[in-house]
Amino acid sequence: MKRRTGAAALAAVAMSLTACGATITLPAIPTASVAATSSPTSSAGAAPSSATPSAAATSTDGSMRQGLPDEVVDRLTLSRVFLEVAEVKGLHYRISGRVVAVGNTSDSVLTTVTDAADESIPRIEALSGQHAKDKYLILAAADDSTAQKWTGDSNVADADGITMPYGKAAWIVIPTGHRFSDGGRVLDDDEYFTHVMDHEVFHADTLPVDFDDPSVPEWMVEGYAEWAANQEVSTGPEKEPPARLPSDTEVVDDTDDGYFRAGMFVQYLADRFGTSKALAYYRAMLVATHGSIAEEFHRATDADFTATVAAWQRQFHQQFVSFDPEWQWVSD
Repeated sequence: MKRRTGAAALAAVAMSLTACGATITLPAIPTASVAATSSPTSSAGAAPSSATPSAAATSTDGSMRQGLPDEVVDRLTLSRVFLEVAEVKGLHYRISGRVVAVGNTSDSVLTTVTDAADESIPRIEALSGQHAKDKYLILAAADDSTAQKWTGDSNVADADGITMPYGKAAWIVIPTGHRFSDGGRVLDDDEYFTHVMDHEVFHADTLPVDFDDPSVPEWMVEGYAEWAANQEVSTGPEKEPPARLPSDTEVVDDTDDGYFRAGMFVQYLADRFGTSKALAYYRAMLVATHGSIAEEFHRATDADFTATVAAWQRQFHQQFVSFDPEWQWVSD
């Protein structure tokens, strides 16, 4: 659920992989088909790829022994992750009305991931006001090493999900094999996994292509996603955290419940100014030519940012005690 840096660009080569005991030759992918764009619209809503696909499979799910269906090739290519996925053995895929899911996991895990995304996508798109015309790509990694390969991030063990807005379309990586201190996986708890999926789909639905803007604070990127995820399944700590906006470090390391505090501030903005103005502020900050945090906030809400933060801090205790999370964790 943390912001990640980009994966390596694709090369225009033909690849082959061995999966489920059969060798599958993948088509050459022209470099032009994966060139990044600078559009500030939803990174998941990209134009279809011009890559030549392999032979289509006859079913909407199965092992890679059938060959990669057109839709899988298209989504992988758009998302600049084609080679990273092709190098992993034992892949399976599943295709639904809104999702292309690929992973080196079991069919049952892919089904769980796909079903959760199918429920999440319309909910988040209705909230954001954006609708991706193409399907969302979700990669289900059976282990942390696979998740690291697909994200280029060495800290995947600290994340329940990672969204990569790089290429012409974002992709979501769920490290389904990662086990936490209690031995459970993120998929083992339906409510918490719903929250995680909503959080990641919001990122995929709203982050611009190749987004990596250090002037946009981490509390905004993660706080809006947490706010969106809290609409269906709210999560929160047992102990009240400090009443202050978290620093970038506190969000990245999730110290003092940084994600939660960021989400509570966004909830305050939505309650005070309305969802449309809160989202207008968020969208304005994601545009490459945005002004300062204070300027864009005043433009969207006609209010002072510093005064608004102070007002939120004064009411934070009441906001916390009235918050009734459906999934709660024990604070450190």
